[in-house]
Amino acid sequence: MGFHAANINGRDMLSELLIQKPEMPVIVLIDTHVVDQALWAMKCGAFDVLEKPIHPERLLLLVHKSMEFGFVRTEIVRLHQQAPQGDIYYGMVGRSMDMKRIFDLIERIKDSSVNVLITGPSGSGKEMVARALHATSSRANKKFVAINCSAIPDALLEGELFGYKKGAFTDARTDKIGLFQEADNGTIFLDEIGDMPINVQPKILRALQEKEIRPLGSLNSVKVNVRIIAATNQNLEEKIQQKQFREDLYYRLNAMQFEIAPLKNREEDIPLLIDHFLARMKKTHAHAIKGVSQKAMKILIDYSWPGNVRELENVIERATLFSKNEWILPEDLLFSKEEDDVLPMSEWARRKKPLADIEKEYILEVLQHVSGNRSETANILGIGRKTLYNKLAKYGVGNS
Repeated sequence: MGFHAANINGRDMLSELLIQKPEMPVIVLIDTHVVDQALWAMKCGAFDVLEKPIHPERLLLLVHKSMEFGFVRTEIVRLHQQAPQGDIYYGMVGRSMDMKRIFDLIERIKDSSVNVLITGPSGSGKEMVARALHATSSRANKKFVAINCSAIPDALLEGELFGYKKGAFTDARTDKIGLFQEADNGTIFLDEIGDMPINVQPKILRALQEKEIRPLGSLNSVKVNVRIIAATNQNLEEKIQQKQFREDLYYRLNAMQFEIAPLKNREEDIPLLIDHFLARMKKTHAHAIKGVSQKAMKILIDYSWPGNVRELENVIERATLFSKNEWILPEDLLFSKEEDDVLPMSEWARRKKPLADIEKEYILEVLQHVSGNRSETANILGIGRKTLYNKLAKYGVGNS
């Protein structure tokens, strides 16, 4: 923003802006050599000042730096809000012995930069543990950068991690900074590291041992100071035997290991997690749910949860959308993998209907809960608006 020395409203606006949005960095444009403007702006809390006339290179550099500063400041506020409160620890929820052990281990190594390997089934909350480890470390005010190694094609993964120089390969039209450089002085989270290509693993080992990486197409190495937290749902020792994972990298990553138990072994955490999800969903869903009925709770506790915490969250969100009552009932529960020993036989029979009928019911329920807002419905369903319109036309649903 810019203001003239005589423009008191401009100064008031800056003060009010910094009060209302303290986490937002503000760059102030000032007249050349007007020192009192610069001093006043900095005293008010402006991120920096920029003299007129504006030089594009200087402006671009300041904007880039202010964005990084704003990210760090916002992250600090978020982490402060997630500080331990009873059964909630940095966003993780649990009172089981397994979760208390995780919380205790994090406390024991806080302020440390030791490399950590997190193991556990898919959906169990490995990234939440990684974020808590970062939040309690001396790197908490620096970046936390996450990447899922199994989600990036093998041919692209090295470039994503280490960056590349212009011309390194056919589509490399500009230089690119990799995630290791982006996370410098912070933490990088390598999720599903068991799927990392064997040819990329020596370069991760080099980053661990030598604290340096080499972008693709570059003749020079770049120093990086990064804490590595890795996670996997696989048995890495078996992959070592199969020559699919380097033994030296495994022992470097495994300086400290956290093992997360599957949700089916932590049934005392299920009611807490449900309350946590419902409280969060009240802020975004029009239909307020007071809680879960006793019968529904028994079904939820007895279920095997192959998808773990992620599946529980999805089931509760679907139930919140479907339920017409103040309490979630057994008939509101839709599992991705229903089992005879969990759901009553009557529920199994009731749900045996054509897939098209189930899809139509679900779409109409979502539409109802968002008061007919089709854009919001498409977002919740995870489909495009055009796809939603096609489905509505297919099922004979008009514009009313």
